[in-house]
Amino acid sequence: MLRLLLLLSRGRKRRPCTADVYFSYRLSVADKHVAEDKAINLDVVLQHFRLRLPVLQQKRHMVRGVPPSGLGYVCGTAVQPGQCSVWGPDSSMRFALRSQATATSRMLFVFGDSYADTGNSPRTGNGWKFPYGETWPGSGTGRYSNGFVLTDILASEALHMPSPPPYAQLTVNSTLAGGINFAVAGSGAGYAYGSPPFATQVGWFATMVKAGYFQREALARAVVLVSVAGNDYGAYNGSTLQGYLALAHDVALKIDLGVRDLYSLGARNFMVSSLSPLACTPARTFPSNYSACEKNVTVDEVVSTHNYLLGNRLKNITANLNDTSIVYLQQTAAMERVLKNPSLFNLTEGIRPCCVGLCSQMLAGVPLFSLCENPDQHMFWDNIHPTQAAWKAVVNLYMNDTAFTQFSPSLKEWLHTLP
Repeated sequence: MLRLLLLLSRGRKRRPCTADVYFSYRLSVADKHVAEDKAINLDVVLQHFRLRLPVLQQKRHMVRGVPPSGLGYVCGTAVQPGQCSVWGPDSSMRFALRSQATATSRMLFVFGDSYADTGNSPRTGNGWKFPYGETWPGSGTGRYSNGFVLTDILASEALHMPSPPPYAQLTVNSTLAGGINFAVAGSGAGYAYGSPPFATQVGWFATMVKAGYFQREALARAVVLVSVAGNDYGAYNGSTLQGYLALAHDVALKIDLGVRDLYSLGARNFMVSSLSPLACTPARTFPSNYSACEKNVTVDEVVSTHNYLLGNRLKNITANLNDTSIVYLQQTAAMERVLKNPSLFNLTEGIRPCCVGLCSQMLAGVPLFSLCENPDQHMFWDNIHPTQAAWKAVVNLYMNDTAFTQFSPSLKEWLHTLP
């Protein structure tokens, strides 16, 4: 494998890199490497914050079903009954945090996976390791990019506000005036790779709403981002198109139910992303030396079916829940536009990632990856995740081009309609 990676990188000027973690990795759609991280150690203790995930067995069989409401348990088979740990703020923080959320400014609440996670994944994960965060801030922050991710760019470019703090990093000094990011790398509508799913993240939010952290008026003005980019399909063990299409119905339903739960808690304004173009991610184009998107009827059908079903469900929510405002971000189309026409966005590489190989890993002192000279000339940072430059290009399309949003002419126009 290492020899193959070296052969593929010959003839291109790339910088050798080092890493300090090695674990099993397979090239596949979505955030599988995030799930593999969890086989090392999931015990992370943050100051002023209770964060402990059970250590998973190598097979990583997860308990299925929705966790207890408002608690966000993640339980592996190695954990004895009653030993599941709560992932959330210590109760002693409540008074300090409650008074900071008001209705005077716009808040952003974020749910989803590694496209949106800004620091909720365990610190054993790739996002905390070199070379992640190389461009900004120079070291890993838990973001799966060379710098900023979708959440950061939307907060800055669309909402003109700082990126909200990650839920896992809240302390007594945290401010909630700008909202909270609940997204966790490796998650999906279901359990996907073992990370807390969308429903669990909504449960964390529900606990804070019911505890009085946020005023009702503030929630009504807040914007919610839901980014479920494909982990459910990457983690699926089936092989038939019928099985994948059945899964698409289940994933769309779970996203629908999550949005409805958020509405019942007071949220009214939603930005919901479609899937990423799974056949065009480097994880799928690797066999062709990143020369073209994979020609795979099953993958294309899954993406189009998911996007269609989710769009219909979001349309139904808008029609039946009073005062709901939804913009459906056409992530598939936007990312395809960038990767097929990179020069229009000051990029030189549409499909080939900057980090080629098993990013952040080395074996017997030998790095298993190499880096490009300029990450922000690439669409993709690694086998799955865009660079911060790519995210800026995608958000620019959302903001200004009517072809990349549904239920609103553009993201900019949608934001202008909000109270």
